[in-house]
Amino acid sequence: MTHPTNLWFCLTPGGKSKGKGKQKAVYRSGRRWPPTCCRSAGRNSRARKPIGSPAALPDESGKADTKASVNGSTRPHFGRKFTPNVWAPKFEASADKQLQLECRGEGFVNCWTFFTAADPTHGYVEYVSQEEATELNLFKVQENGAVWMGTWAEGSLVGQNQPVKVIRLQSQMRFSEGHIFVIDIQHMPTGSGTWPAWWSYGPNWPNNGEIDIIETVNVEDVVQQTLHTSYGCFMNIPHIFNPNCNSEDAHNGCGLNGPPNSGGPAFNKGGGGVFATKWTSTGIQMWMFPRGKIPADLAEDEPDSSTWGTPWAFFPFGANCPSTHFNDHVLVINLDFCGDWAGSVFPGGEKACEAFVTDPANIDKLQEAYWSINYVKVFAPESSKSITKSSKEKVLQKGEKMKEVKKEKLARREKIINGPDASTKSSGSGNPQPVQKSSKEKVLQKGEKMKKLKKERLARREKIINNRINQRNENKNEMNKYVKAKA
Repeated sequence: MTHPTNLWFCLTPGGKSKGKGKQKAVYRSGRRWPPTCCRSAGRNSRARKPIGSPAALPDESGKADTKASVNGSTRPHFGRKFTPNVWAPKFEASADKQLQLECRGEGFVNCWTFFTAADPTHGYVEYVSQEEATELNLFKVQENGAVWMGTWAEGSLVGQNQPVKVIRLQSQMRFSEGHIFVIDIQHMPTGSGTWPAWWSYGPNWPNNGEIDIIETVNVEDVVQQTLHTSYGCFMNIPHIFNPNCNSEDAHNGCGLNGPPNSGGPAFNKGGGGVFATKWTSTGIQMWMFPRGKIPADLAEDEPDSSTWGTPWAFFPFGANCPSTHFNDHVLVINLDFCGDWAGSVFPGGEKACEAFVTDPANIDKLQEAYWSINYVKVFAPESSKSITKSSKEKVLQKGEKMKEVKKEKLARREKIINGPDASTKSSGSGNPQPVQKSSKEKVLQKGEKMKKLKKERLARREKIINNRINQRNENKNEMNKYVKAKA
């Protein structure tokens, strides 16, 4: 973890502190801990002094030293900010299709509500309603069908000596495990002081978790992908900043840097790309596909993650982190300015960030602070009952086979009851007559038939059990491959 410059040595709480002017560390019971001002913050947070820990000391400007390296994965530590739980109905999945929800073009706005409460992360912004966003031309559908959301309308809304009016969208439905969330972005907000994000969270934070898929600040070219949970979730995976997803009461979380060129100017220069997140009972997997390398199955609305290669981030569920830490999430797209993260890592701190955003002279420097989104889609995972082209054929074949089996069963039953047609006896008139088998013979034949059916059922059960064992082994092998690939 990278630490700020102009640091201090702090002794155990209750002891003496002495400023050194060059370095800073916190010593507790002989252990060296990172300073509290260097720890990352969850999005539902507020600046406060952590109980039982030394406060961050001010620098020459009188502001607490909260500089941190974005590339070094550090953010300033903050306490929790109360975020009102937004009620939303639970999304009801359709069992007969894989594409569950599509938000694009003129229908994009129907998937979302406009969040208008105060910013939970203390950004220098004012979130506006749909009516005001439309009136100010902050939200529009472009000729190519992409949805544009930003701050540059009929004249800029930055550099106006007041907080920036921006948009924060939250899904009208809440989701739980069993979905693939896909967003296709042509352009991501970037520029000094910006803080764009694509993420999700559940009620009563952090008890139902938070999943940060895209989160970056200023002009960084790499996003961060982070989980925040209640106590009892640990992700011991390669390149994780901190395996404890409840670190600092979930304000830090557990995360890692995304792929190269996954954010900022580099992402936009490449024409954007697609982020796909698969959330199932076995874990959370994240992929990022640059423009030109987007899987064809996504374009055809029939995603098959088994063909996508190793996910960039894989947060597995299990004994170390039960899946129950994540429930009832609303999806969020927002653009923030300054605030708890972007402001704290801005040269000179949060006040300098706000001054930069406020200054009319910097309007041209923030023209890239906008989203251009082709679509957001929600899919059922491949393992669901959804029907794709390949599974359609399997279903039809299975249906035909079941019909044949049923016919054979009926024919066998009729044969058992009536006896074989070829067996005959002669009557007094000389004409052949069917031989009627005794009831004892019929019972014996039926018994043999039942034994055969029982054997078939046992064979089918054994096959199902073996398939489940093989699937578990495949999941274990996939995890091993992921760990080796990231090592």
